[in-house]
Amino acid sequence: MTEKTLTCDVLIVGGGPAGLFVAATLPDDVKTVVVHQDAEIGLPIRTSGVSWSSDVEKLGIPPEMCRVLDVAEAFSDRAHAVLPIEKEVPVMLDTPVLYKWLAAKSDHKDRTLLLSTKFLTTRQRDDGLYESEIRSRGSDVERVVSKYIVDGSGWHFAVLSALGLRQKPERLG
Repeated sequence: MTEKTLTCDVLIVGGGPAGLFVAATLPDDVKTVVVHQDAEIGLPIRTSGVSWSSDVEKLGIPPEMCRVLDVAEAFSDRAHAVLPIEKEVPVMLDTPVLYKWLAAKSDHKDRTLLLSTKFLTTRQRDDGLYESEIRSRGSDVERVVSKYIVDGSGWHFAVLSALGLRQKPERLG
């Protein structure tokens, strides 16, 4: 097993919409490393991709990446209901395309995207920097030293849990 160290201003754990949006909105001169567990941005799909049209507009997501839902239905074993859509209009997002679009928004920046990697742990050192460990699928362990760390890992709370700031939920509903 080999070990190397990367340094950056901001380590982002999670290459989903939260992590990719943070990477896209940081100033261009901020050196960023994004840790993403999958081999490709946006695949496999782990989210429904449903949002509200007003939120999609506020985020500047191009309209061709979503489809307006004009009917909402609910089903149970013995009942079926058609729910009226009034003020807020739901949209179905093309999740893989959206994730790739978000990732491309930081392509021109000093950003390193680490695919097929797993965040292992982090700690805050005496000098205030964060020292994190990640592992690639090839079993190589890398250290990433950063000024800041962003937890975009979703319900895993990977960074917050490693720092003792949040416990993972026992159940998800």
